[in-house]
Amino acid sequence: YENILLPAPANQGNTICDFSPGAGEWYLLMQNGDFYYSTDGGNNWEYRSSAPFVQNPSRLTRSGNNLILWASNLVLYSTDKGATWLPADFPGYLGYLLNDATASANTGAFAAFQNLGVYTSPDDGATWFPLTDGLHNRNVYSLLITNGKLFAGTHRGGQWNRSFITPYVRGMVFHDLDGNGAFNTGEPTLSQVVVEARPSGWVATTDA
Repeated sequence: YENILLPAPANQGNTICDFSPGAGEWYLLMQNGDFYYSTDGGNNWEYRSSAPFVQNPSRLTRSGNNLILWASNLVLYSTDKGATWLPADFPGYLGYLLNDATASANTGAFAAFQNLGVYTSPDDGATWFPLTDGLHNRNVYSLLITNGKLFAGTHRGGQWNRSFITPYVRGMVFHDLDGNGAFNTGEPTLSQVVVEARPSGWVATTDA
């Protein structure tokens, strides 16, 4: 082993929570929420940002061009290599015990939780939806993406797998006045109503 010192204050008794190596830049997350990057394979590190409002950060993952930061009180994602962080839309997130997280270019991101099962994000960490249909053991400890399937390893419940399907997508209902298939400013929306595209079909829901 070779001891590589981080710039102050990272080298002053702080704890490294996670690494995220990859092509180009490598990333490093500290227990206090500070975020560092390296452009030379981890030999030298520079400070980039501090993730706001995080408590007990534990995991740093990549999905597409985004970074995802997991903490006990929230989930953040970054679209600019960690320069700034945004809160993810994770319904009811209460600091569930995260056991594993993974992603691939064609499927989006996945996260495994104790007692909660599997969640998925079709937009690289910005929004999250449960993926637990047919998963009878919710104590998921490990995930693997291979050969067009997602594998979930559970506690005393064996291994579960499923083929990839269209992830949940949510959107509002609006009157497409100009017929271009996209929402434009001024086009009226159906108040407090969204539509979810689920594997079982389209579901209309009402937001409180």
